[in-house]
Amino acid sequence: MGVKKQSKSIPETEIVGLGLVQVGRIVEHQTFGVGTVVDIALWESGEITVNVDFESAGTKWLSPEYAFFSEPTSAQEDEKVAKKKSSFLSFFRSRKK
Repeated sequence: MGVKKQSKSIPETEIVGLGLVQVGRIVEHQTFGVGTVVDIALWESGEITVNVDFESAGTKWLSPEYAFFSEPTSAQEDEKVAKKKSSFLSFFRSRKK
């Protein structure tokens, strides 16, 4: 059996074309669409991977240097924020019953 690789979560990383990326940042991927960064891992090897929760493709761990992330258009970002607010309010409304 192989040696289990270890990683640790880090708060931010620099991605070419995007700048400083932190957990919670909304990004866009050319294949998976718009998503939110949920974790950033620094591996023992020095490699960094970014865990992104995509609206239509689910959660994916991606290597930032190969992922081709971009800034989502403002309309896509506004829609994602509106969805989050709506689901947040719905959660609390349903708990009051």
